[in-house]
Amino acid sequence: MRNYLLISFFIVLYSISNAQDRTFDSVNMQAHSYALDLLKNKETDKILIYKTGCIGCPILTECKCSSGNIKSFLFWKEANKSYVLEINCCETTEKKETDIGAVWQELETNKEAIYNSKFKGKKKNSHYDFYEVKVISNESSQKIEMSDFYFDDDNKYHKQNSRQSARKFQKLIDVILMSEDQP
Repeated sequence: MRNYLLISFFIVLYSISNAQDRTFDSVNMQAHSYALDLLKNKETDKILIYKTGCIGCPILTECKCSSGNIKSFLFWKEANKSYVLEINCCETTEKKETDIGAVWQELETNKEAIYNSKFKGKKKNSHYDFYEVKVISNESSQKIEMSDFYFDDDNKYHKQNSRQSARKFQKLIDVILMSEDQP
């Protein structure tokens, strides 16, 4: 009986962890597919995908995402206007016109420094926030990934990590997204 309970426990645990991976894969595939469709438009030459979420975090909203959450924001220019769209585990929002000139300017000015950023630190928790910045064009794709434990005060590399261009770029994107949420 004990072995049966132990095996059942591991099966349930495995299913829960795989459900989060499947949810994340689904959101990632939707964002990438949407980006590729946008690139077919002659007026769109690059897409920035900003992905953020939490591994192993409890979900407080009604939309269940299997013990974690993920959001992908797509930024692009089309016909001299800039847009943002959100894809998450529950929905895809309508594209919204937004001013993201500062994002494109920072990317053009510091692209090499952003994608050459290096972070140091050890993961301590079974749950943590993560961020990914990816730019896709018809010619190439580049991405940088980071996690919140790199910036914890008790990480001895905290100051060094916080000065990286990718971190500054990620913060700029967050500021723009937060201003979009304000009425």
